[in-house]
Amino acid sequence: MEKLKAKQTVSNLTEAEAIEQAKEGDAAAFEFLYKAHCRRVYSLCLRMIKNPAEAEDLTQQAFLQLFRKIGTFRGESGFSTWLHRVTVNIVLMHIRRHNRPNSQSKTWSATAQMAKAHLKTVPATLRC
Repeated sequence: MEKLKAKQTVSNLTEAEAIEQAKEGDAAAFEFLYKAHCRRVYSLCLRMIKNPAEAEDLTQQAFLQLFRKIGTFRGESGFSTWLHRVTVNIVLMHIRRHNRPNSQSKTWSATAQMAKAHLKTVPATLRC
């Protein structure tokens, strides 16, 4: 019954109250924080990635990370500042994962192997 009461009054929460309740595991308080900040987080992801589908995925990842790490929020900075940093870290990790030199070198080596195989099929007179 208490959870039902909390859900009914979630719109009357301040951000600080919602943060404290979310730290205690209150899903309604977390939903309040999500609704208050989801557009800003999505906009940040979109500005950094420039791909709407990836920005949506990264927004989800940022809020999953928020759910896991909200207990570490100390309140020394503004919540939106802290969430901004969490989001930037998520996006930067995504960029690093997709731009690794190893993954590029694998792609280049696969491309080079395909090119060598193709060269074997081209008559020597047509080669540069």
